[in-house]
Amino acid sequence: MVSDDPTGFKLEIAQVYAFVNEFGYDGGDPEVVTADELEKRGYKVPRSKIADHIKRSNWSHLAVA
Repeated sequence: MVSDDPTGFKLEIAQVYAFVNEFGYDGGDPEVVTADELEKRGYKVPRSKIADHIKRSNWSHLAVA
């Protein structure tokens, strides 16, 4: 871990970004079925905005004293 990132969160985000940038969101797996594809097949896929998820999640474990 880096001294200005004691939780490792910055590194985690950087690694996710690098993966998606190189391989795509689904890792290039042609078997991945997206939410849109499921909905076209008649399944209801509940979705929410990331902002709503952030608001209702407990982030206290990331707080640095």
